[in-house]
Amino acid sequence: MLHINYFHLNYIMTFVCNEDQINIAKYLHKKTYIPIICIFKLLRQKHILVNNKKVNKNYKLAINDIIYLADHIEIEKRKYNNLAPDNLFESCLLYETSDICILNKPYNLATQRGTNILYSIDDAIQKYCLNNNILPYHLVHRIDKDTSGILVVAKNRKIAISLSKLFHNRKISKTYHAILCGKVEQSHFIVNAPIEKIDLKCIVSEKGKEAITEFTLIKYININNNIYSLMSIKPLTGRTHQIRVHSMYAGYSILGDTKYNGDTYFRLALHAHSIQIFNQIFTCEAEFEK
Repeated sequence: MLHINYFHLNYIMTFVCNEDQINIAKYLHKKTYIPIICIFKLLRQKHILVNNKKVNKNYKLAINDIIYLADHIEIEKRKYNNLAPDNLFESCLLYETSDICILNKPYNLATQRGTNILYSIDDAIQKYCLNNNILPYHLVHRIDKDTSGILVVAKNRKIAISLSKLFHNRKISKTYHAILCGKVEQSHFIVNAPIEKIDLKCIVSEKGKEAITEFTLIKYININNNIYSLMSIKPLTGRTHQIRVHSMYAGYSILGDTKYNGDTYFRLALHAHSIQIFNQIFTCEAEFEK
């Protein structure tokens, strides 16, 4: 168990509500693009106040309510169970600027803590901040546990909100590399097929939300005397499991993606290869072989 020294709470953003009887989480999500689940957590931790008072996630705002959003999110000492290896953050760090960090997340490592997850990349980030006595960094997007590759971390909440808006408005371009099962005959194609989430799986369905994915062939590769296709893939929308579902729909599931009919492999052969942000392109190469 680690003991964290907390900083004094500093509220850096205020909002005066201009709507009546709207849920606080929905209102703040609309204003800041912070994910609603994160807003719930901030409310529980008193990092969001209304009229200088703590409120719960069901609170209905009134016109002229004043909302305070904190940046320095620590208040007092408490116990924090963080099982992330000490140097995990540093081992994942690819690039760093005054505003952001670019990480190369390993496969089989969750982005955030959840049920039956001992530690996540977010735990590694916060452990790094604690050990170096700096204010917490903020994840601004996620990639699946089984997917490796580029992950963007903001160094303060103002940058996090700006980046969240860019992600929400699809102003940030991401490209993935994946190994698809079989020999893809087309050098370039686009899948435009709506995706619906049903329980823990996603399918192409007329009832689903718009989903568009661009595929470009890089080369053919031989693995265990079988021909596979290394592809560059650009999701033009952001649906859950979009690349995995569209790959299967096109007839070429991702290697290692047994959930969506892919051949068995030691890992899911899907990697977040590059991202364009603030007019800069950051890249990291995949390691698809043992």
